[in-house]
Amino acid sequence: EFVPNDPRYSEQWAHQHVQSELAWDIEKGDSNVILAFNDTGVDYNHVDLKTNVWMNSREILNGVDDDNNGYIDDIKGWDFGDRDNDPMGDSYHGTHVAGIMAAVGNNNLGVSGICPRCVIMPLKITAGGMISAGAAIQGFVYAADNGADVINDSWGGYGYYQALNDAVQYAVASGVLVVASAGDDNFDTMVKPHYPSDYENVLSV
Repeated sequence: EFVPNDPRYSEQWAHQHVQSELAWDIEKGDSNVILAFNDTGVDYNHVDLKTNVWMNSREILNGVDDDNNGYIDDIKGWDFGDRDNDPMGDSYHGTHVAGIMAAVGNNNLGVSGICPRCVIMPLKITAGGMISAGAAIQGFVYAADNGADVINDSWGGYGYYQALNDAVQYAVASGVLVVASAGDDNFDTMVKPHYPSDYENVLSV
């Protein structure tokens, strides 16, 4: 079984629970797999993440929308909450989630993500710490249009928004796996639906 040399790996009990070491004997992820994070942003300079952070190779930092995707200088993703090209995390949450999934593994630093060779696309959908449905919608569309394979959404609520559902289904139709939290409230979502996790075609966890 493959055991990474990350010094805090022994504290990551969940890897033992899901038998990551057996999985890593077969697959450790792929740098062609892009994981988009609709979240509070990501600390893309974090020592245990920065090697895996997505870089938009079609864009140059020059004040021009070089790739004609509607976003100027989106080198490392986009901040839809504050409407700028800096998706740096404004709280720990997005960085924490990105680390769980794709912290660089076996690099003698920190911890290992479950997919330690996958790529992190930071998308910030918060402003002042609050998630905006409009920003989330833009995040889904951006991720789908810019090559994401997975969009992770570790957030949600109980209000149904047709426009948000439309954005989710747009991403799914583009070939993206949308993953969303089922919530932390211990409710039966068959009785009290939770979104975006209860939209059709979403993997609810």
